[in-house]
Amino acid sequence: AARGPAAADRPVIRTTALVKRFGRVTAVDDLHLDVREGDRYGFLGPNGSGKTTTVRMLLGLVLPTSGQVELLGGKVGRDVLAQVGALVEGPAFYGHLSGRANLRLSDAAGPGSVRRTRTARVGEVLEQVGLGGVDRRPVRAYSLGMRQRLGLASALLRRPRLLVLDEPTNGLDPQGI
Repeated sequence: AARGPAAADRPVIRTTALVKRFGRVTAVDDLHLDVREGDRYGFLGPNGSGKTTTVRMLLGLVLPTSGQVELLGGKVGRDVLAQVGALVEGPAFYGHLSGRANLRLSDAAGPGSVRRTRTARVGEVLEQVGLGGVDRRPVRAYSLGMRQRLGLASALLRRPRLLVLDEPTNGLDPQGI
């Protein structure tokens, strides 16, 4: 990502009049966001206030009823999403495989993967989230916090330009947070 004064002027997330309705229920109503490169932005609100729905719209997992979403200066699509790391709600992994094997599979399945750097990147993110010493155990033996750390490792694996996390501290101990 570009750095310097010009980079800070570019929005990495922009929403315009974003609305999402589920039948008669309005989950998100006229949301305008302008998040700049380098910002750390968080949603605070009670359960059911539209935080997860907004994150899902940002990632193209749920289509807005109306309004617009732009990420990294473009419409949400494969090219843009390849530059985004995300963790939405509880991460899902193959329980019989190790954390390392799950990350290798996840990386191989997505667009933009670089095979020659995979082993090093997987090792780096496992160390970064504190799973370097337990990464070979099957995921079914992981605690909730360890699974959450593995989800964070997965989101960081491709060194994304934009990181979108939904309840990233769920199940983590104070050190993990």
